[in-house]
Order: sequence, then structure tokens, then C-alpha cells
Amino acid sequence: MTIVEYAKTQGLQATAVLSKDEQKALGQFMTPSGVARFMAQRCLPSEEQKVVRILEPSAGAGVLAASVVEALLSRTVLPDKILVTLFELDARLITALKSLAVKMRTEAKNKGVSLSVSIRNEDFLLAAETRAARPIADIVIANPPYFKLNATDPRALAHPYAVYGQPNIYGIFMAACANLLLPNGRWCFITPRSWTNGSYFAATRRHLFRSLYIDAMHVFESRRDHFVDDAILQEAMITWATAQANPHLDIVVSSSEGSGDLSEARLMRLPLDKVVSQDHEQAISLPTGADGLDLTLWDATLNTYGLKVSTGPVVAFRAKIHISEQKADGTVPLLWLQHINRMQINWPINKKREHIHANGATTWMLVPN
Repeated sequence: MTIVEYAKTQGLQATAVLSKDEQKALGQFMTPSGVARFMAQRCLPSEEQKVVRILEPSAGAGVLAASVVEALLSRTVLPDKILVTLFELDARLITALKSLAVKMRTEAKNKGVSLSVSIRNEDFLLAAETRAARPIADIVIANPPYFKLNATDPRALAHPYAVYGQPNIYGIFMAACANLLLPNGRWCFITPRSWTNGSYFAATRRHLFRSLYIDAMHVFESRRDHFVDDAILQEAMITWATAQANPHLDIVVSSSEGSGDLSEARLMRLPLDKVVSQDHEQAISLPTGADGLDLTLWDATLNTYGLKVSTGPVVAFRAKIHISEQKADGTVPLLWLQHINRMQINWPINKKREHIHANGATTWMLVPN
């Protein structure tokens, strides 16, 4: 069994005891093997580098670190030493990580490579090394947890340079890891796409662009087909970057439907200023599929045509006392993006929380039929 498949098997056994609610609360969603290997291939240092330090800050079952080790050991020219550091907050996964460490050491020894693993059962964002922002890694590879934090959460307070409004924890992971790379180190994250724009992630983006050169991005067109082992409905992307590198002129943008067609990913090379806005927001605009649209050619705005854009008035986590799992007297449909199809609304679809109570407290949230 390969190192990656071993990590995946151990992880599936460890997470089988978690309910979906626990997975969501912890952000424990395992990276599929194919996606992990795809991420790792672009992370590898030059073959001349004899000592490689790998950091996985939210390890889970360690699939991503395993994919980097597997890729390094498959090279013609091998490193002399590999140092792996795995942070994982959930104690239930530590046994699986220890077992993976034995597997990796054995495979490396068989190739004549020295490999050591440090497993840290603690909160990465509050760890001494993270807070000190001292470079410790040649490769950082991560599938971080994603959930919103209160701005007064200790993890948000520990990293104010990456926080604006109500932050999402994955943005803080991205920014904190940018601080830990050694010169020319490689940084790779699989995350939701929400960090690419909007004010809540502006501080994260600015920090990343100060610390890294983002050289490649991969977009999953499907909201369903990337985390194939978990029922996740989320727009996802992979981002690769280099620390303290001379900035290039282009970013490679690739796309696929999901994890099954990565080998057929569509590629395009775009100038940096076509992808990243040059203002204070530094928002990222990613063309997807084969459209190749150049938005700079558009000479009108939505306002030109009398259109306005607004987020929905219902913010689920603030209105949770008014949202219901079941239809009842006084409830009305609550529409989510999953209900919206081309030129039609499909409701209900047996999604959780499809109903909202219509009462005096929610009047301002409701819209006319």
C-alpha cells in the first residue's frame, strides 16, 4: 500500500466515529488521494535540496504530508533528510498519525533517506512557532478547517494582521503559514474560493501578496466533485505560491470539474494584473472553464442596465432561532444557492434548514413573492 493510500485508510477509520456535525464543527474533511498528489507535485523543491522540511498545520490523517513524502521518495535524485511536522488538534487522530509516521519512516529508510516526524496535538494558530512567525518550513501544504470565528477569539487576536470583521479560520491559517516559509519555500492550500474577494478577506489577501508570489491556481468547477469522500457542497480551489521569490509576470490558472478529471485540466496563463486587482482590496478574479472572458473589455456596469446586487437578507448563523428543519404553521420557504437552477427555483430539495418563520422579528428579512 502506498504512503498516501495508507494515510487515507487510517484517516477513514479514525473519522468513521465522527458525526457530520462533528466533522463540520472541526472542519475535518479529508483530502482525496488524487487531489493530494496533484497538490504535492507542484510543491516539490529542486532535486539539489538535500534537507526538506514539510509542515502540515491541520494534518487530519496526514494525507497531504504523505503525498509530499511519497513524491520526494519517487524522484530519481533523493534528499538526504526529510523532516515532517504535523499539527492536529483532534486527539482522536493522533494514533492514526503515529501509525503513518512509522509507515513513512520505513518507506524512507528503504530508499536510504532519513525521515523524522514531529506530531503536535495542539492548536497550530496558538503554537509558539506560529505566533513567533519564524520561518521553519520548505513546504507548507494544507487543507485547513473552515468556519467563522468571533473577532475576539484567541486565534483571531493572535493574528490581527489577517483579520477584518468576522474572520474565517481558514484565512488565518493561510496568512499564518505564509510567515513560516524559508526562502523560496513552497506554499499550497486547498480552500473555499471565498477568500479571493470581499472585505472580510482583504487583510488576508494583502498579507499573502506581501509575503508570497502566487504562481498557480486550480479551480474546481463543480461544487460537489472534489471532496468525493464527504458530502460537501462548496466552491473549492487550490493555490500554490513561493516565498520571497522574484515575482513573475503570469499566473497559471487551471480548472477541472472535480477530482476525477484532474489529468485533463484546462490551462491558461494570465498576466498578474488580469487576475489580481491593483487597488487596496487586491481582489482575485478567476476565469473558469473555457470562456476566457476579459472583463476589462466590458464598458458598462450592472447599474447601466438598472440592476442592483445585494446579499440575501437572511444571515443563517444570526437568524438560526428563526430557521426550521421542518415545515410548520407560519413558515415560508428559505432559499439557498442549491435551490437555484437555470431559470428556475427547485424547492424543497430536502436540504437542512429550508424553512424560516414569518413573524414580527423576521419581517425585515422576508421578500415579496
